Amino acid sequence: MCAGREDSTVTRIGPPLPRELSATWKYALLGGLPIVPLSLWRYWQSETAVEPVGLCLAALIAGYLAKRRSIDATPVGFRAGVVAAAPATLWGTIDLIRFVLDLSQPAWFTGLQLLLLLVFVPLFVVVAAFFGGLSARIGGWLAERVGRQRPPAASS
Repeated sequence: MCAGREDSTVTRIGPPLPRELSATWKYALLGGLPIVPLSLWRYWQSETAVEPVGLCLAALIAGYLAKRRSIDATPVGFRAGVVAAAPATLWGTIDLIRFVLDLSQPAWFTGLQLLLLLVFVPLFVVVAAFFGGLSARIGGWLAERVGRQRPPAASS
């Protein structure tokens, strides 16, 4: 115990943490998580990291559903793209690091390859997020066009 300290409370610096997920994250997880098993299975079968058609379709649906609840669809899609791409990309990155470290080559070349991985792996996740955001924006546009209620017919 420290002398002179009577209470052991910790003062939190910064904003308080939210108790539950925001609506944007709920719809992003709704769009991104169903694609994760498909992406992992596809990577396991053919070493293709992300299922792009599935990612775009899921983000489109998530954007459509979010926009119907008056939530901005684009951030939902960006987050859905990250959620969908991150697990398979992480698995692929681990495999690439193992492969690079097992090659018989000069150390400087191994270092260069690992540095390139540090640059291009996050870039790949950003591209997936971009396509998720674009797809969700299209889904939001569809929700505005298709989801509108027609005005009631005037009775005579």
